[in-house]
Amino acid sequence: GVSAAAGTNNLNSVMLSHYFGGFVVVVLWSVWTARRHLIAVFRHALGRPSNLDDREEIISYRTALFCLVACMVYITGWLAMSGMAFHVILIFLATLFILFLGIARIVAETGLAYLDMPVNANEFTVGLIGSGNLTPNSLVSLALANVYARNWRLFSMSSLSHLLYGVKAIGATHMRLFGTLCMAGGVGLVTVIVWTIYMGYNPHQITTFGGAGDGTGAAGVGYIQVIVTWMKNKTVISSIEQLFFGAGVLIAGVLTALRYYFPAWPLHPIGYAIAGSNVVRVVTFSIFLAWLVKTIVLRCGGVSLYKKTQPIFIGMLSGYVLMVVIASIVDAVWFPGQGHSIHTW
Repeated sequence: GVSAAAGTNNLNSVMLSHYFGGFVVVVLWSVWTARRHLIAVFRHALGRPSNLDDREEIISYRTALFCLVACMVYITGWLAMSGMAFHVILIFLATLFILFLGIARIVAETGLAYLDMPVNANEFTVGLIGSGNLTPNSLVSLALANVYARNWRLFSMSSLSHLLYGVKAIGATHMRLFGTLCMAGGVGLVTVIVWTIYMGYNPHQITTFGGAGDGTGAAGVGYIQVIVTWMKNKTVISSIEQLFFGAGVLIAGVLTALRYYFPAWPLHPIGYAIAGSNVVRVVTFSIFLAWLVKTIVLRCGGVSLYKKTQPIFIGMLSGYVLMVVIASIVDAVWFPGQGHSIHTW
């Protein structure tokens, strides 16, 4: 049909490229609207006069700028040492940070607990440049980037947006929070290293946690096989995917303009940007159900009743998480090697 003639038979990739166009517009427009604040932050970090006060931030602006520069140098050097060409690094990191910033921005504004990416940064980079134009070293490095380029629910930027909001609500100090975050990061790092080494010597234990979604078993084989696929087949973004990406940019741009010129405009460009997200498709009913309950509560008892009912729903979420933890422990202790899939999307 039309898709085959245009160079692709994957309609899902066409749809995702379309919504990714809208996603890029939302991110770039967010950066543009915040340009004056970002310039002021850089000036403040460099010791220039400004009217900003970073004493209530989790770290100072100067520390944040130093960490940003240091991390970018480290990441670039690490990717170069892994075999990735410099021009590929630039495209890959640009795509990656657009996705990271966009997810954090959208999660913070919409209130979603988490959000997956419309595309994977490594796969988009391969498609944009073309696998035939990439060296084997670059392809291997991009394929192994799956470990951080497509991690759907563990982006620290979006998690921190929720955390900082919660800290503000309870009145805790941000500096104390920073120390706690460092401790949690250290514990998490040690846990992941020990877990990975342990699973390398005990692969049969993977089934204890309902499969091999962590990449250590059968599901992880696909991350390696994609290298062979890229090398044997010249992967590139098709013409129809380019067309739909451009259409996504245009539509999201129009929605953004309508939102700013007509305050009563009901359609938000963020909704368009994440419409193709798997998470949104899964939780759509839950979102509308939550809106319905919230509307009923507000109409029946106003804001006071709404605040009184909040602990109920927070308790429901906390109870669910607690039971998942307990069930995982029970599976690991009493059903080793034959556990059950307890929590999915």
